[in-house]
Formats: sequence, structure tokens, C-alpha cells
Amino acid sequence: MSRFLFLCFSFICVLSCKDPSFIQQDDALSSELDNIETYLSQNIEQLSSQSYHKELDEVRSKIWLRNNDSIKTKLLLQLATKYKDVGLESQYVDLNNDIINMSLKNGDSIRLGQAFFNLGFYNYQNNKLDSAYTYYYNAERIYSFLGNIERAGATALSMAIVQKGVKDYIGSEASAINALKYYSSINDYRYMASSNSVLGNIAKETGRYNDAIEYQEKSLEFIKKIKGNKSLEVNSLNNIALVYVRKKEYHKAIDFYNQGLAYDSLFIKRPKTYARLLDNLAYAKFLSGEIADYPSLFEEPLKIRDSINDQSGIATSNLHLATYYHNRGFPNAANNYASIALEISKRIPYNRGVLESLELLTEVNPPKQALNFSKERIRISDSLQKEEKRFQDQFARIRYESEELEEENTKVTQRLKWSINSILGLLVLGLAGYIIIQRRIARREINHRENQQRANEEIYSLMLAQQGKLEEGKQIEKQRISEELHDSVLGRLFGIRLSLAGLNNKEGEKVVETRKKFIDELKGLGQEIRQISHDLNAATFAADRLYEEVVENLIQTQCERFELDYDFETDPNISWEAVPDTHKVHLYRIIQESLQNISKHAKASTVSVRFRKEQLHHMLTIKDDGVGMEKKKNKKGIGLKNMESRVAKIKGKLYIEGKPGQGTELVITFP
Repeated sequence: MSRFLFLCFSFICVLSCKDPSFIQQDDALSSELDNIETYLSQNIEQLSSQSYHKELDEVRSKIWLRNNDSIKTKLLLQLATKYKDVGLESQYVDLNNDIINMSLKNGDSIRLGQAFFNLGFYNYQNNKLDSAYTYYYNAERIYSFLGNIERAGATALSMAIVQKGVKDYIGSEASAINALKYYSSINDYRYMASSNSVLGNIAKETGRYNDAIEYQEKSLEFIKKIKGNKSLEVNSLNNIALVYVRKKEYHKAIDFYNQGLAYDSLFIKRPKTYARLLDNLAYAKFLSGEIADYPSLFEEPLKIRDSINDQSGIATSNLHLATYYHNRGFPNAANNYASIALEISKRIPYNRGVLESLELLTEVNPPKQALNFSKERIRISDSLQKEEKRFQDQFARIRYESEELEEENTKVTQRLKWSINSILGLLVLGLAGYIIIQRRIARREINHRENQQRANEEIYSLMLAQQGKLEEGKQIEKQRISEELHDSVLGRLFGIRLSLAGLNNKEGEKVVETRKKFIDELKGLGQEIRQISHDLNAATFAADRLYEEVVENLIQTQCERFELDYDFETDPNISWEAVPDTHKVHLYRIIQESLQNISKHAKASTVSVRFRKEQLHHMLTIKDDGVGMEKKKNKKGIGLKNMESRVAKIKGKLYIEGKPGQGTELVITFP
């Protein structure tokens, strides 16, 4: 990593420590970015490999069009993971490098640390240890500066593992101790155990066996504090046993191997670990001189390793068998197993296996062939030592350059701090004033929304009152007509009937006939007028009918505007007079909001609205025949949130059922 990159990083640490997750998205971007994030969260197995690669590239192009660099880096990190999942490693590396450049430009420390860590892990997996260490080193410094203890510990522990792999034991021990300090501060037992295990392995490789046992026992103590993770305990027991093998205290090693093998269902749950313990136990017994069932003790773990294709384990089992046969005086068998171990170790690669195989082949072959194997072993050993020395020097140089630059940047920092403090002094008053103004504006907006809500409810109440006055006027008019029919028209007709009745004093067949005709006619007319009067008086004003008409008018108006057919039905058993006006207002608004949502999103042609009365509650159902919606993909908008708020205010419950292509049904129950 160049001096320039170190300098840029230090500059970021002075100027910025912003978390891009707190940067607000503007409304214009939020919808499209949500779609991209949803796409990135899809299961990669849902698409064919080639199709998925093409679509990933299309998403990458869309992300690059975004102007908000902080959101862009966040999405690119997710996209990079997808590239890695499908094996597009070059795109994965390119994206992380792009993120590093963007983060340096924007002062985005969090995304910068993540990209460094990603590239560190990628290079470690591909055995590019110098690059892996460099990226890990930068990631650790960033996370340490940000106070992200867990991530800082992870990078420090990763550095320790890389350094141990190239026998930089001093540097590895320092990194592991650093990781242990991080994890101890947050009581993370899992990684406190890992840090102690790394320290134990370093002590073992440097011949400090008592220290190694002490570290591994501490690791085991921490692991036992983690409930339900027996496999880690087994690994820890194996590590302790390996130290005792190095100390040539074979019986103690055998005891720890047996403890590990005693764990329940280890063969089923962890066959690789089971085979390793079994092989190590056989080798410890062999070294101790214990008489046992050889070579079957070595052959059993080899069969397990073959069945699960554990290549490094197969190489180790063949080495142990070669050692056994060499010790028993069977050079051909020893040569055969050592050759297999050498071939596998070269292919993996497994450097220790290569060197040990060549050493055995040197011992079991005739002098001429043994000389060739010995030369090859010396050549490979020298090459590995040179490579390890190169790594160690490079790691030391990285640390030195970093410390030198940090000292140089301290001076820059002091000057920057003076400038920043001066600027901050001027900005504090302005910021305080800005905050006060913003709070006042926010309070005014809240008051405005509350006033608007009250005004809406008052308008609705006035609308109901106006409708009531109209109905009251109709009732008065009905009463007036009824009275006029009864008192005026009916009275006159009654007088005529009496006059006609006077014809009774006259005689004659014609008079009688006429009188009868008029009397019958007047009786019929009087009966008809009475019926009209009765009907008019019977059509009294119904308060229940008033609310139903208001709701139906709303539905009719909205559906005509949105070109929807509708069906409205209300249970006659519902007593709307008993329902509080505030409940009616909320139900009215819910219906209004639902119809608007249906017109915007549902692509429906018909809407059904029904009120029903149940035993303990009332029920409002709004159903459409539109495209429906999926619950998993549904994100609550402001309209739905307002509905939920109104339902809560009437102490009701809201249910939404919808399936793609089968419409959506909204059900509200309330007391």
C-alpha cells in the first residue's frame, strides 16, 4: 500500500468519522434505491448463472448513476458480495477498490474499513499474504479509530493468523495480544478463546510449551462459557494434546485426545474433527511405544478422511502410516505412503506436509534417490524461508511506514485542529441558532398538522350537521303538507260530503242514485287523502340513515372519479346513533384513504364496501378485484400508517389479506 494511501487515511481520521447510514435520502431517490436493495437481497439460486451475471452488471450501472456517494458505496458493498457469491472475483476486487477510492474522496471511514477488510480476506484466501496483511492492517486502524471494537478485534486476529502463517511469530504475537485486548473489553468469550488459541500455537512453535499449555487452557475456559458449542471444546482439547506431544508427554496427550473423542455424536456432527482426533491419538500411542492394533488405528481415520475428501487430513494420515512402516522396517510401504502424502501436499499446497514427506522419502529410499529427495527438500525449505523472510520484512516495513506517517500527520493534525477549532467556534452559535429555528419550524409544522386534522374533523361534523338540517327541513315540509292535507283539503271534502248528504230529504230514484254515487266517491277520496297523510308522517327522519347516506355519497363520488364500479351494503342492525362521532369520522377517512389507494395501486374495476354487526363488535370490509399485493414485499406507506393510527384510536384491529392477481381485502373490527 502506498504512502499516499496511508496519508489519505490519516487525513480522513482527522476530518471525518461519519456513518453514512445516518445520511437521509431524498424522496426522488428513495424508491429506486429501495428497489435496488430489494434486488440485491434476492436469493442467487433463483436465476441462472449467466442471466444473474448480466443482471448484476445492470444493477451496477444503475448504482453508478446515483449522485449520493455514501448510499452508492453502501449498495456497491452489497453488490460486491453478490459478485463473490457467484464466483466473479475480478468484479468483486474491482468494486472494493472503487469503494476505497470513493470512501477516501468522501471521508467515509466505515465503508473504507469494510472494503479494506473484504480485500484482506480475499487476498488471504488466495494466499496473497502480503496484500492480505496490508489491507487488514489498514482496516484495523480504521476500526480502532472509530471505536468499533468487535471489527477492530477481528482484523487484529486476522493479521495474527496471517503473520503466524509466515512464521512472523513476534509480529503475530503482538497482533494476537492486541486482538485479545479488544475482545476482553467487550467480554466476547468466543474470540477471547480464539486469541488465546493463536497465542498458544505461537508459543508451541517457538518452543515455549508451558506458555502454550497455559494459553490453550485459558482458551478452553472461555469456550466452556459459551453454551452449546461443543465442537470448539473438542478443538481446544486437541490443541492442548498437540503441545503435550511436542513435550513428549504422550500419556497426557492421549488423555486429552480421549476426552475429545468422548463428546457425544462427534463422528456424526463433525467427522473431520473426529478423524483428526482419532489419527492424532493413534500417532501419540505409536510415539509412546504403546502396543496397539497397528496399522488399523491409522487406517480408520484415513478412510473417514477419504470419504469426506479432507485433502490435508489424507496427507497427514499417509505421513503417519509412512512413519509407522518406516519404524517397523517396511521401506517399500513407507515409500508408497510418503509418496502419496508428497503428491497431495504439493497439490493443496501444504508446505509442512511437503517437507515432512521429502524427509521420510530421504530416509526410506536408496542413497541415489535419497540424495535427490534431500536436494529437493533443501531447495523448497530455502525457498520457503526466503519467502517467509520477505513477508516478515514487508510486514515490518508496513508498520514502520505507518508509524512514520502517523508522526508526520500528528503535526498536520495539530495545525488542522487549530483551524477547525477556530471554525467551530464561529459555527457553534450559528448551529445553535439553526437548531432553535428548526425546532420552531418543526413545532409549527406539528401544530399545523394537528390544526388541519381538527379542521378536517370539524368540516366532516359540519357536513353531517348540514345533511341533518337538510333532512330536518324535509321533515318539516312533510309535516306541513300533511297538516294542510288533513286540515284543509280533507275538511272541505268532508263539508261537501255533508252537503250531499242533504239530498236525503229529497225523494226520487234519480236523487238517491246521485247521492249514493257522490257519497261513495267522497269516501274513497277521503280514504286516499288519509293514506297520503299517514305515509308522509310515517317517513320520519332516521339518524342511522343519515350516516349511511353520507358514506354512500362519498363512495359514489370517489368511484365515479376513479371510474370504478362499487357495491355498498350496511347491516340494518347497526345503531349508528350509539357509535361516537369521532369513530364515524375515522371510519369515513379510512374508507376515503382506501379508495384512493385502490385507484393508485390496485388496477381494480370493482370495489365492495360493507358494514356488518357481529356479536361483540362491528366490522368494516373493503375489497377490490385488483392485482393484489404480497405481504413480504409490502412496505407501509404514509396512507397505511394513517389507517393503522385511526384504527388504533377507535380501539379496533386491522387485517389485510391479498394475493397476486386475486385482489386485496381490508377488514377492520371495532367495538
